[in-house]
Amino acid sequence: MKADLHIHSRISGDGEHSPETLMQMAWNEGLELITLTDHNSTRGCGAAAEAAASRDLLFLPGVEIDCAFEGTDMHLLGLGIRAGDPWFESLENEIRENRMALVPAMWENLKKLGIRVNLEDVMAQARGKPLMVNTLRKSCSAGRKQPRTLCFGPISPVEAAATCR
Repeated sequence: MKADLHIHSRISGDGEHSPETLMQMAWNEGLELITLTDHNSTRGCGAAAEAAASRDLLFLPGVEIDCAFEGTDMHLLGLGIRAGDPWFESLENEIRENRMALVPAMWENLKKLGIRVNLEDVMAQARGKPLMVNTLRKSCSAGRKQPRTLCFGPISPVEAAATCR
C-alpha cells in the first residue's frame, strides 16, 4: 500500500496547498492512504477527509503537536485521532495566543540586528497567525532593504532572532 502519513497543508504555515489540493495530489501520485498532520491544528482534517473520500483514498486524521520536554523541542505526531475533539481546538488557540504574545519580542530582536520591519505590516500579512518567520521571509524577498541571505538558508539571523522563548 502506498501511503503518506505525514503531510502539511497551508494551515500549518509550512505547507503550500489546501487540504483538498493535497488529496488530489495524493490521488494523482497513486497513494492509497494519506494523513494530514498540520502543526497544532486539526482544522483541515474535515475538508481533507471529504476530498479523500471523493477519490476513494483512505484518510487517517492526524496532527503534529509542537512541544518541549526537558528543554528539548519535539514534534509529537498523532495519527488516527478524533480531529473534531474540542481539546484540539483549545490546544490550537492556546498555542496561537502564546506565539502571538512573543511577536513584540521577536520584533525587538530583529530591530537589534538592524532589520527594520513594520510590525503592523507583518501582522496584517500574517492575518493574526503566528507566522512571523514566513511573513518576514516574504517581506525580505519582496525587495526590502534586507539582503536576501538574511532571510533564507539553513538557519538565518531572521529565524534566530524571531525565535523567542
